[in-house]
Amino acid sequence: MLPCQAKKRQKMDDGTKTMSQALALGYDIIQRKNGESPPEERFRELEEEINRRGFGELRHSTSNFPGDRKPVDGMAARELLYHGINFADSDPFFHAAIGCSFEHAGKEGPGLVFWAKNPSQLKRFHAGARSTAFIYCSATNEELHEENGLFRIVEGSHTMMQGQVDETATTSIRLRPNEVLIMSSNLTIEYPTAGGGVGIWMMVYRPK
Repeated sequence: MLPCQAKKRQKMDDGTKTMSQALALGYDIIQRKNGESPPEERFRELEEEINRRGFGELRHSTSNFPGDRKPVDGMAARELLYHGINFADSDPFFHAAIGCSFEHAGKEGPGLVFWAKNPSQLKRFHAGARSTAFIYCSATNEELHEENGLFRIVEGSHTMMQGQVDETATTSIRLRPNEVLIMSSNLTIEYPTAGGGVGIWMMVYRPK
C-alpha cells in the first residue's frame, strides 16, 4: 500500500498509556498537574508577545511547509510549556529517545510553531534528526488537532523499516491545553492540509 493510500485513524488520549506503551508508540501525551490547563493570564501574556512580534497573521496564512517555527523573547512561552509539568517524570522516555535525562539534555527553544494551511497534501517524512525529541503544547486555550494543522503520526514508525511505515495508517491525535506531547523525532509524521493552530515547541538532544 502506498503512503497516500494508507488509512487514517483517530485517537483520543485517555491518559492511561503506560511508559512501555509510550516507548513502543514513540510518543506520549502527558497531563499537567491535576489535569488543569494553565491560567488564562498565561495565554494572554503569550498572545501579547505574538501580536507584538507580528506573528498573528501566520495563524491564517498558507505555506508549502506548514510547521513554521519562530523564536520568541521573554518567558511567556517557557512558563506555558513548563506549567504543571515535571519532565523528569518522563526520563525513561528521554533515555530511550535521546540517551540521557531531560535535565542533562541539550535544549533548543522554546519557540512558537505555526501550522499554516498548505495547498497540497505533503508526503510523510521524519519529524527530525535521530537521537532528538520534540515537545509540543498548545499556545492558546484551544485544542490542537488535524483540523487546525497538527500533524498525524505513524505510531511506532521510529522502529519500523520503510516498507512497514508505508503500509501503516497514520493516527490523528488531539492535544488539549492541559496536555503536553513528547515524541521521538524519528517518528514519521504527515501534515493535513488544514491550518490555523499555534503551539509551543522545544527540541531536546543528547549533548556531544
